[in-house]
Amino acid sequence: MRQQRAFVIALHATRGVLLIKGRPLPAKNKPAHWQLPGGNVDRKSNPIDTAVSELKEETGIRATKARLIPILDPKTYKGRHYFLLALTNADSVNSRSKGAVKSGLGEFDFWVRLSEEHVAATFVKDLNDCAEKVMLHSKGYNSRALMDLATSLLAKDS
Repeated sequence: MRQQRAFVIALHATRGVLLIKGRPLPAKNKPAHWQLPGGNVDRKSNPIDTAVSELKEETGIRATKARLIPILDPKTYKGRHYFLLALTNADSVNSRSKGAVKSGLGEFDFWVRLSEEHVAATFVKDLNDCAEKVMLHSKGYNSRALMDLATSLLAKDS
């Protein structure tokens, strides 16, 4: 059976999609790269629980399962499950908490607490720009998922 993965598309209404930057992996010949919060689904877990725990582990953001909306068919993305989270300013972690970093600029600073695997966080407003930024991660599937989501949202708007 194919390894399942779970990713969170954390979308803030005015800031855009939250991305985190992974450290370079010289052993895999991979430079530092932008990615969606997420990871492998353990055998004793399920995709939504993994999405919740990876989001907290990688960004410090605490979200309940009820706030995560499954989107996109995992069969289309080789076992990758995608969940949409509507981020609000209240999701920002305490700026004084250990490891907190500011992501983005603006009248309200949004803070995340990055795991040791990550070096930066940012918001990207345009889904296509976001897709381009995450191209190196997850063999391009996350990029494709974001482009498909952008296409789907545009179709609903017209």
